[in-house]
Amino acid sequence: VTHWLFAMKDALETHVPRALAVIACHPDIEERVRAELADADLDDPDAISGLRLLEGCVHEAVRLWTPVSLLLRRTTKPLILNGAELPADTTVLVHAACDHRDPEKHGDSASQFNPDPWLSGAPYPAFNHFSNGPRICAGKPLALFLIKSIIAVFLKRHRFIPEDDALETYGRLPYLYDPFALSFKRRPLPALNPDG
Repeated sequence: VTHWLFAMKDALETHVPRALAVIACHPDIEERVRAELADADLDDPDAISGLRLLEGCVHEAVRLWTPVSLLLRRTTKPLILNGAELPADTTVLVHAACDHRDPEKHGDSASQFNPDPWLSGAPYPAFNHFSNGPRICAGKPLALFLIKSIIAVFLKRHRFIPEDDALETYGRLPYLYDPFALSFKRRPLPALNPDG
């Protein structure tokens, strides 16, 4: 529990602002997220769990700005990695952030925001933003749920506009994006007309 509380603090304070900013800077996706939220009962955990597009947006933001960019792994048997022969019990350093943005693997969208590949619910195998396999982050489901919950409540009540234009001035999204330097202008949503 102590580990989860520590990890959740870091996860929430870094991923909520980044995901909110990248959604806000893509009006077409923001409109789709708002449509998904329109009938969602945010007091119901199952409804929050069912927000597939919002979850895809969170995954995509975490892919773009992964919290743990360097992963240590150890080989369990001899293998050949990029032409190099590695014996069993060799420590391997994986630079996940570079892999997440590799245009040879992911094409032109490697540094773009595209939540759609996450919508099927199937694993997106080339990414390690919460790690994979037996070393997967124990707090992944809780982190995703909390991040989605916070963003859902924010977007259901207001519009958020990042005060800087860092996400709009690049042909690709920047490799680094400081969540602690982010500030937003908050705007109320237009009132709904009950008569349609």
